Amino acid sequence: MLSILLAMTAIFGIAVTNLFLGFAFAVLTGHGPKSWSEVDAAVRVCRFWPRLVLPRLPRLRWRAADLLPTGERSRLTSDVSVGAVDRDRSSASGRTQSGAVAGDPPAVQRVAQRMVLTHLAAEPPEASGDPVGVLTEQLAAWRASESREEMPCLSGIEVVADDTQGGGHVGSLLDESVRARIIRQLRKDRRLLRGAEHQFIWFSPDAHPDDALRPVERIRQMFDSTRFRYGDTVVSASVRSAIVAATTADTPQELMARLDRALACARETGVNATYVDRGDGPRPVEPTRHEIAPSECILA
Repeated sequence: MLSILLAMTAIFGIAVTNLFLGFAFAVLTGHGPKSWSEVDAAVRVCRFWPRLVLPRLPRLRWRAADLLPTGERSRLTSDVSVGAVDRDRSSASGRTQSGAVAGDPPAVQRVAQRMVLTHLAAEPPEASGDPVGVLTEQLAAWRASESREEMPCLSGIEVVADDTQGGGHVGSLLDESVRARIIRQLRKDRRLLRGAEHQFIWFSPDAHPDDALRPVERIRQMFDSTRFRYGDTVVSASVRSAIVAATTADTPQELMARLDRALACARETGVNATYVDRGDGPRPVEPTRHEIAPSECILA
């Protein structure tokens, strides 16, 4: 014990001596504090409160019978034993009587009921019915919404094969490929419709035309960077897109007619372009280039 105290005293003395020598050297070289305020600003006293976690002792639970005197405890134990024997005898006699009357029933094992959920097929993104009827329902839901977008829009993509080799079979394969790729790019709550031949449209009730321009332009540039192949033949295709703004007075027929006019304007330019109609007629937009890697699609 004495050796430990001497060692701790020596360590403490060496630490204090080093602290004093370092302070004296700093003062002599001009790097030390000039006043007590500087010392007070440089020294920070931190309080340390150790938190000791003590193990919890197990709690002893005493039964009520253990707290009784010895005589009372033995009498209570004997009464409980006699009652248990009587219950066993009565249950055994009941089983014997029921077995004598109706015969011993087979043992039945109760199993917990199992909940089986039927698999619900997802609604197809492309409506099989009339697009006018679907747009009528979507416009009615948008008008009835309290927090609605003041100017929603109807978007459309048109991809037409320039090469007529293969006849209508190539065109149908191209339409199916375009439909599947657009579905993968759209949001899950968008419903893809077939507006006209080689034309796919969808209504965005919560997106302004300026907000819908970016995803539409990305889809158009994706098809523009895709090389379609039918066997050994490369099928060239023209890609056009358009967006028209909707108002509360528009009908589905009017929206689709305005979209057709915007796509016709893009078709007349002779290049892959996008036109937007915000209510003042279709106008071309300067495309924002997206970094899309070239790809190849086999039509089969």
